[in-house]
Amino acid sequence: MLSDINALMSTVSKKKNIKRYGIWQEETARHGKCWCFKISWFDLQGKKHRKRQSGFKTKEEAQQVFDEIKRNARLERMGVEVPGVFTRRKMKATIVSQAIKAYIKVKEDERVARRISQNPNARWHRGQLDLLYRWETFAGGDNKVRDIKEDHLKAWTAHEVQRGLQLSSVSRSLNTIRACLNHAQQNNEDLENYKVPKKPLKRKETDFKRERFLDSDEIKKLSETLSSQTDYRDAFDFFRIALGTASRMDEILGLRWRDVDFKNNIVKLYASKTRKEKNLYIPAVVEIITARKKANLGSETHVFACRDHRLRKVFNRVSVSCGMPYGQRSSDPNATPWSIHDLRRTALTNLLANNVDLATVSRDWAQHEDITETTRYLMPTALSKKLATDASNALVNLATP
Repeated sequence: MLSDINALMSTVSKKKNIKRYGIWQEETARHGKCWCFKISWFDLQGKKHRKRQSGFKTKEEAQQVFDEIKRNARLERMGVEVPGVFTRRKMKATIVSQAIKAYIKVKEDERVARRISQNPNARWHRGQLDLLYRWETFAGGDNKVRDIKEDHLKAWTAHEVQRGLQLSSVSRSLNTIRACLNHAQQNNEDLENYKVPKKPLKRKETDFKRERFLDSDEIKKLSETLSSQTDYRDAFDFFRIALGTASRMDEILGLRWRDVDFKNNIVKLYASKTRKEKNLYIPAVVEIITARKKANLGSETHVFACRDHRLRKVFNRVSVSCGMPYGQRSSDPNATPWSIHDLRRTALTNLLANNVDLATVSRDWAQHEDITETTRYLMPTALSKKLATDASNALVNLATP
């Protein structure tokens, strides 16, 4: 009988310990012997809240947190919103679709600003928009951003490779996705402690070097076809300016009349990718631009008034008539199609083949920060191979008595 009473008293005592408020010391399963506290308070609407915490090494530490909660509760009842761990304001979790929408808006704003200041034809490449929409479908637009882990990026990589994309293309898509996640992390409170997952591809896996440039016969064939019709005038002039300046498409389409020094034969081009300007002394290119001005081509402010898709259609049509595959892919496995960006590669390779030093090619024409980036564009040509053979023969002959 006495043992039953003791057991009952022990149960009552335990229940009292659970319900007590204030600061005490006890043995816990997680932290061992430590200081604990429990506190309750009413908010501005009269709702009661409770908080219990343990694991403090000293009573002073527990007292400090306990007093902070009391102070913050008093301020909140006065209508003052207190930031920090105490604040019970629930932050709404950012979902994938919201992050993508916000990132696209920022990019569109940048495009508008660039269009006003530099290029009226500038636009954010549609492929990036399509990529983000595909990622939204793949990751789930209603899923939380903070739940996106490296495994999701690995699954995306496998998915894109299965679609037939090269690892270099998949790597660029991962860069866009991670940029979107970084933007969300920097602009949403609930993602303050979120860590954007690393890219699952290594540099060696994605360092794809496209081995394609136009030789002299191909350049002749394309230029003859482009010059044969007046409807191809924009594409023909673009073709020659690209070969002369080694510039990207947006740099040439953004070229303004005021950027051309007709007296000194200097062309100033602005690269939206690197945010840099380059001034090139190329009389042949200035001559082409002068002819366009006399023919009233382009717009009031810019040398070209056409959009990039118009040029791509013309180059595709001309390439078919010349028997040359064009685009990123070809139905013929033995053929290597050419693209507009290969004009830049052709120009840079041609400069080195004509004994222009690599520093000048990289700094002035290519506008690369790292000279190793330029080497990825350069290709061995028939002329350079012949020069190498002649130099080797001369050295061997010198050593032969």
